[in-house]
Amino acid sequence: MKLRFARQAAALLAIAAILGASMARANAAAVDPHAEIAAALFSSSATLAAVEKADDARLKAAQARISALAVQVQAGDARRRGELVAAQEAFVAQLADRDRAYAQAIAVFRGAVTDIASTADGAAALARFNAGDEAGALAVLDRLQAADEAARQRTTDIQKAVGERHIAELALEARDRGKLGTVSVIARFEAVTRLDPGVLSDWVDLDRLYQSAGRTADAKAAALKAEATATTDQERANALSDLGDILSAQGDQGGARAAYEQSLLERRRLAGANPKDMALQRNLTVSLVDLGEVLFLQGHLDAARSLFEESQAIHRRLADADPSSVALQRALSVDLFKQGVVLVMAGDLGGARKAYEEELAIARRLAISDPSNVPLQRDMSVGLVQLGDVLAAQGDLAGARADYEESLALRRRLAAADAGNAVLQHDVSEGLQKIGDILLEQGALADARSALEESLRIRRRLVAADPSNAALRSDMLHSLNKTGDILQRENDLAGARAAYEEGLAVVRQMAAADPSNVGLRGDIAITLLRTGDLLEAQGDLAVARKDFEEALGISRRLATFSPGNAELANLLSTSLERVGNVLVAQGDLPGAQKVYDEELAIDRGLAAADRSDARLQRGVAVALIKVGDVLSAQKDAAGATKAYAQSLEIIRGIAGDNPMNIGPQKDIGIVLAKLASTKGSGVSWKEVVTQYETMDRAGTLSLAEKQFLKLARTRESTEGDR
Repeated sequence: MKLRFARQAAALLAIAAILGASMARANAAAVDPHAEIAAALFSSSATLAAVEKADDARLKAAQARISALAVQVQAGDARRRGELVAAQEAFVAQLADRDRAYAQAIAVFRGAVTDIASTADGAAALARFNAGDEAGALAVLDRLQAADEAARQRTTDIQKAVGERHIAELALEARDRGKLGTVSVIARFEAVTRLDPGVLSDWVDLDRLYQSAGRTADAKAAALKAEATATTDQERANALSDLGDILSAQGDQGGARAAYEQSLLERRRLAGANPKDMALQRNLTVSLVDLGEVLFLQGHLDAARSLFEESQAIHRRLADADPSSVALQRALSVDLFKQGVVLVMAGDLGGARKAYEEELAIARRLAISDPSNVPLQRDMSVGLVQLGDVLAAQGDLAGARADYEESLALRRRLAAADAGNAVLQHDVSEGLQKIGDILLEQGALADARSALEESLRIRRRLVAADPSNAALRSDMLHSLNKTGDILQRENDLAGARAAYEEGLAVVRQMAAADPSNVGLRGDIAITLLRTGDLLEAQGDLAVARKDFEEALGISRRLATFSPGNAELANLLSTSLERVGNVLVAQGDLPGAQKVYDEELAIDRGLAAADRSDARLQRGVAVALIKVGDVLSAQKDAAGATKAYAQSLEIIRGIAGDNPMNIGPQKDIGIVLAKLASTKGSGVSWKEVVTQYETMDRAGTLSLAEKQFLKLARTRESTEGDR
């Protein structure tokens, strides 16, 4: 038994026997736990191996001194004992400062011997071990052996992790070049963190990879590990920034804001103290953008815009100083993108288009210069989508469709090369939805439905794989709403209602979990408007009015909370219109007129603020039609004619700016028909017929519109008899 034990613990006992580091006896009352712990640490095989590895003359001199002190203590000089303990502790501490692997290994060993020495019996057993009494310390030695093996394994793992980390970093680079999938790179970093969990950068890389793969819960766990591993203010700020990203993706905007604010506070301090440190300045801009995004989602547009502009000013200064830096050019393009988003929400489409065009120019130049770089290619696809959105808003559907199609082709190629990357798969679903929206506007229902259904399938799959990701669930809501729109146009009312109700259940749940998110409240109102429209079409006016009034209450509160937000003002206008429609259907014409007048006032204000936005101009025209309808129903022909004529003038202006867009042409036909039906308007049914025949020759009339053309011809033929 003793022989077997001696073989197991030979390394531990060798240096202890040589140095005689402790004179403790079995009498527990006489044992000094502090001294025994110091002796065990100094005598450990981990310490011996580290000394041999260092091969340092100063360490060897310190060993010789400790040996001399040990001899004196062993000879009975108790006065030197305190000096011996201090020398042993200093030796271990010095060695730990020099060797991170040893520091972690000895920390494991220290935990074991400290635990053993925490009781009187344990301290006595440790003293016997240190004195060489193997038989009396057998149980203790078993535990020490296990601790020593754990320390050796930790050292081995950390050393192995060095090489594994280098390979993982190369794999990450290969992924960014489009040569390797996300899933395989995740496996490499998981292996590294199992071997050596003490390196912050590994956890940061892993949490970002998890985010790319749609594994938000795993990303959060990795980000928390990163925060716990941080040892400096800068590392903590970086970890908080990543944690905020994940909380935002999970829909916890309040938690994300708190994390971003802490990160920004620390990064401002660090950057202010080191104004020439480019890395610190860049970190500051990351926090500015992160916090700006949360404030934007919460409806604080002015505060968000201020942060984005501060970031942009820093990046322009840095980029001017180093025009060859791809990272700085890319960062500037991101700032322009964020600025454009805020300008769109504020109703400044002209300003947004200018920002997006500069963003896309930068992104395209960088992507062309490095065609294998996935992030740069993705930047260009995003820039195309954003510019397409503005073009669509300004009525240039052909230009928007061209940008969307170029972006989608690029996104399909990137996603096909990395099937495990949830971000790239999401990009494809977004591209499909954008194309579907344009096709819907252009009246190509079958093609629009195909694109939107493919988008919805992708989003369902992503949500199933990562149910905690609020952003993915929000995307699925939008796909459900768009699918419902198509089904409703195809007269599948049951299918449309099912899609809308599924979407409404999803967004109500999300909003309940994140009450500070303005966007989710707006999504509830938008979905309620859709369900109300469907119910109204089915003749259920009472329930439709209930949905419309709930939407109106939400949109009114949001618009009051964020008065400069053009999108929320537009949502309020739309809600007012829907309520007015139901009031008309229920026979409350004065009530409807009051609602329509409020809608028109809002729409005029929005259109005056941005005359380049064709949607806003059309909003005024539609509101005027509604006002004209209710005045006509109240026998006010003069008032109705005035409203219709103003609407027609606006729509003709839109049509002249966008001759390829069939929407304004259809609107002209509708208003002409209303004027022809109004006594004393001066518009004849011949003008109506001419407008519809022009559209018919272009092949843009639906079946219902063809039937209306027949009716218009009949009225034209009898017009002279009246």
